[in-house]
Amino acid sequence: MNSAALIAHQVKYENKAYWRNPRAAVFTVAFPLMFLVIFASLQNTSKISFLPGVNYNQYFVPAIGTYGIVMACYANLGINTAIKRDAGIFKRLQGTPLPSFALISGMVVLAFFLALIIFAVTIAVGVLFYGVTMTSQVLQLILVLALGAFCFCALGIAVGNLIPNAEAAPAIINFVILPVLFISGVFYPIDNDSTIAHVASWLPVRPLVSQTTQLFMPSSVTVDGGRVVHYANGLDGGDLLTLVIWTAVGLYLAITKFRWEPHRS
Repeated sequence: MNSAALIAHQVKYENKAYWRNPRAAVFTVAFPLMFLVIFASLQNTSKISFLPGVNYNQYFVPAIGTYGIVMACYANLGINTAIKRDAGIFKRLQGTPLPSFALISGMVVLAFFLALIIFAVTIAVGVLFYGVTMTSQVLQLILVLALGAFCFCALGIAVGNLIPNAEAAPAIINFVILPVLFISGVFYPIDNDSTIAHVASWLPVRPLVSQTTQLFMPSSVTVDGGRVVHYANGLDGGDLLTLVIWTAVGLYLAITKFRWEPHRS
């Protein structure tokens, strides 16, 4: 079989294996929706002080959509990499004609697929039930989501390689990502001029959240007194560059630190 056929076969296998565990599949999609319903319902009429004329949910729904991408790519791949390595699955596959790039490609494509489903469902719920206005910049949004998903896939595999054993994987994965999610403005908007925002901008979550929510911002709104406020709702080169750099770091660690066998104590 050629490389493309091997990758297609592995993608088919990964997809079938994943959906044969319906509990994991349901919870992967359910967690972002749970946060969406809780926060969006509580803050449905809230305004954002430093974003005049913008409803909280117009910011929050795409932000929680990026949370789904991070968890589908980073957390899912990080935990699965550690589990498959320690269970001996990688070691057994090493003795087959399946090359490592096809194995990793199958896992990454499945994560991309899950990320797309989660983000699409989240936005659909926001538009249908919480008054969110869909962005007209669909191509730019696809570019940002693809770059973000690839970045967190690389980081997920990299961290999964570094985790000493499968039992520690969920705790380490969540310990690393949860503080970053909060300081990056996933659950509540953070002013770009704040110290926290400046610190978080060096990490990969903040640029993805910033770019995704920015694409959903209106180009201009009229606030009290007839004043017109304009928003930059296009792509930002600095945020994209940060994601590219973190993607490169993740790829380097994922390739150089990849292990077929469990860590030896």
